Amino acid sequence: MGSIDYRRFFMPLFTQSRVLGAALLVALGALNAPLALAQTPSADEAATPAPLAQGSPFPALALTDQHDKPVTLPGAAHAIVYANAKAVDEWVNPVLTDFGPANLSAKHVIYLSDISRMPWMVSKMIALPQMRERSYSAALIRNDEEKALAGLPAPAKDCANVLTLNAGVIAAIQSVCSPAALKSELDALPVVTAP
Repeated sequence: MGSIDYRRFFMPLFTQSRVLGAALLVALGALNAPLALAQTPSADEAATPAPLAQGSPFPALALTDQHDKPVTLPGAAHAIVYANAKAVDEWVNPVLTDFGPANLSAKHVIYLSDISRMPWMVSKMIALPQMRERSYSAALIRNDEEKALAGLPAPAKDCANVLTLNAGVIAAIQSVCSPAALKSELDALPVVTAP
């Protein structure tokens, strides 16, 4: 797409008032800038990781949980329960609470909750205090970490993803959309014994 020469249309204004004419040329010239920028990929687009899928290594992440304790992913995790919506967290929480921190630890399950889109004040004053009452650890994606997970497939609406890992490599991605389905997935995971 060619550039439009606005000078031809606004030359009478330019000759009458150089300041007004110059301001119009700069402003109208800026209208063409977004078109040129849209054709060139940004640095963020060029750095976007490939989508994660079965056989992909899970990205190494240094996160914190709801108590600000460090959580390293994938670490020794055998499964990651990933939720990115409050509505999903509301039905996942009772399942993980009933499953218990001892079972989560024995089966090397980590709960990963994406709260990055939540307004800061809401997360600070409401969500985090509620999450601190939980008996299990929840690794949190708060802000910049979300970029590292850009390739992680988003769960379907009102669903969570259970990622099964084998030595840090994604062996399976299962979408679970109900408490019963999540409980079934967790029950099917083997207890991991120390080597």
